[in-house]
Amino acid sequence: MDRPINITNVVDGGYLSWTYGCREGTQQEWETARSWYSYRNGHVILLDHSFSYRQALDETYKSRRQERREADPAKLETRARVHDFVQNTVKPDQILRCFEWSGLEADDLVALAAMTRPRAAPLNVVGVDKDLLQLPIHFIKLRKINDERVTIDNYVRKLPNAIKPYVRRGRDLLLCLVLLGDKSDSVVRLLPPRDFKPLIELLHEPRPFSLACRWFGDFEVKRNTYLTVLPGPWVFQPPPSPDDVIRMLDDGSWWVRSDLWVDLGILDALHNLWG
Repeated sequence: MDRPINITNVVDGGYLSWTYGCREGTQQEWETARSWYSYRNGHVILLDHSFSYRQALDETYKSRRQERREADPAKLETRARVHDFVQNTVKPDQILRCFEWSGLEADDLVALAAMTRPRAAPLNVVGVDKDLLQLPIHFIKLRKINDERVTIDNYVRKLPNAIKPYVRRGRDLLLCLVLLGDKSDSVVRLLPPRDFKPLIELLHEPRPFSLACRWFGDFEVKRNTYLTVLPGPWVFQPPPSPDDVIRMLDDGSWWVRSDLWVDLGILDALHNLWG
């Protein structure tokens, strides 16, 4: 199954669309940007699919975003403008190459491309999503549209001071997402308020996810893990069990596919896209 995908530049379509699609007066900026992010220039734009396995798993996933939009007509209008930009400007554009897959978010596709391409160089990613920082550092180079580098330090500096010294690598960041939750994605917090000692202890443990299941509830930790880990377990066939996901996160094999098979349908589609 070892068929690396030779993709070198991918763009988070959501980030791109919110940058150029939510404000009036950015048409001239977009005309310049579209040439840079064109397929001819070596870029593939990855998009969220309208159906999400995470929302099927937990119907409250990202519900807070929609609630905030519905409470603010300006936010709702902005979201509609961005949606229109994706559907009527980005996707039909013949010089761009877009890719989406049922059930997957753009982050899943970024992780999948990074995991299955040759290891000679990291995947260049235009995006700012903190979830991508859980990937091993040699997998991706994450940059903003202005080419500013995005690293794990961008996330760590926003953490409580008590935790900052202990979050050094991608797996640490994922553990924080699982236990601290993520308000923007409606992932519930499992760690008691202002009590960071259990998380600090787990960050020193060799098998932190298994231990977290015992401390904070097996179902709750596995649910949050499925909502935050990249790529989502559903990209593999057959999908690993929740116990296997926890085990592989503990031993570090999750991101190297030690005993998993990537869905060949997704791989074939990516290969065809890249040509």
